[in-house]
Amino acid sequence: NRNLTYAGTNKDNSIIDYFLQDATGGTPAQFKSGEDLYNTPTELAYNNYLIGESTILDPANSNTEYFTDVTGIPSQHEEIETRGTQNQWNFSYGANIGDKVFLGLGVGVASIRYKSKKVYTENFVNEPLSDLRLEETLEIRGPGINATLGAIFRPVDFIQFGVSAATPTSYGLTDAYSATMNTSWKNYEYLPATPTSPPLIISDESAATDIINSEYALKTPWRFNTGVTLFIQKHGFVTADIESINYGNAKYGDAYDGISYENDNEKIKTLYQSVINFRLGGEFRLNQFRFRTGYSFMSEPFKNEQNNVSRAIQSLSGGAGYRTEKFYIDFAVVHRYGDNSYRPYTVNSPTSPLVTFQQSNTNLLVTLGFPF
Repeated sequence: NRNLTYAGTNKDNSIIDYFLQDATGGTPAQFKSGEDLYNTPTELAYNNYLIGESTILDPANSNTEYFTDVTGIPSQHEEIETRGTQNQWNFSYGANIGDKVFLGLGVGVASIRYKSKKVYTENFVNEPLSDLRLEETLEIRGPGINATLGAIFRPVDFIQFGVSAATPTSYGLTDAYSATMNTSWKNYEYLPATPTSPPLIISDESAATDIINSEYALKTPWRFNTGVTLFIQKHGFVTADIESINYGNAKYGDAYDGISYENDNEKIKTLYQSVINFRLGGEFRLNQFRFRTGYSFMSEPFKNEQNNVSRAIQSLSGGAGYRTEKFYIDFAVVHRYGDNSYRPYTVNSPTSPLVTFQQSNTNLLVTLGFPF
C-alpha cells in the first residue's frame, strides 16, 4: 500500500503539450472506435476541447496537426494510490541423506491482486480554462505457478553450503483500465457563429473511456541462489547468500487472443539487466532465546539509471524469538528503503516534469510454530 502526492508550478509545459504531440500525425479519425488513440487520455483531451485539428483555425491547414487555446503556466498536482497483495501457497518435500546432504523440492501456487488510482489536475490563471482533471484506474489480478529445487551440503558440523534455483512464475493475468477527464472552461467561445449554426460555448465538459479489459500471460525471470552458513558452536550462526536474476528475461506471452507482445519483450531486454543481490544475517542464542539481525541489497534493475536515480533497494532487519520443545514464537522488524522517480507524462521539449522521492516501508512479522 502506497500513497504518493506531489505538486508544483510548471513553467516549461503542460500535459496538454503531451496530448498535442501524441495526436500529431493522425487525422481526427484516430479517436474513433477501434483506432490507435481510441479510449486513451489523448482522446479524452480531444473530446474536452483541450486540443483540436488545425483546420478549425484555417481550412487550408493540415488535419494531422493540432492546436490548443490554453498556453499559460499551470500549477500541477497528482495523487497516486496503489493497493495490492501477492500471495503464494507452497507445497514442498525434503530429504535428509546422512545428515550431510539435504534436498528440497517445492511447488508454489501464487496469486496477484493490484490496483492503482491516479488523479492528475492542472489549474490555470488568466486562461480560458480554469482547470482540468484526469483520473485513471488500473486493476490487475491473476494466478501463477512456479517450482523451486534446492540442496544443502554440510561437510562438517560448523559450516554448510546451499544452492537453489527457482523457475519463472507463469502468470495468467487480467487487467481492467478506465479513465475520465473533466474540464472547467470560462464559458469560452470555442467556435464562432456561422450563417447556419450558433457559436459553440464550452463550460463544464467531461468524457470517459470504456472499461478496457485485457488478458495476457507473464513469465518472471529465473532466480539462482547460493549461500554459506557458519555455526559458532551452539551460540548462533552467521549466514550470507547471493542471488542472480536477469530482469531482461521477463516475458509477456508472445500472442494472446491474437495480440503480439514481441515489441514489449524486446523493450524489456533493452531496458533491464542481469544483477546480483546479496543478503547477510546472524543469530545469537541465549538459552531458549534467539536474537537476530540482517541486511540485504537489491541492485539497480535497469541497464542505465532512469532519470539519474538509482532504484537499488536496501533492507535492515532485527528480531527476537523464544523456543521450547513444544512451540516457538519469533518477532521481526524489516525496514526497506530506496530512491525512486516518476514522470506524469513525456514531452519532446524542453523537459518533462520529474518527481524524485525516497520510498520506504517497515514490516512487522510474527511467526508461531508447533513442532510434532
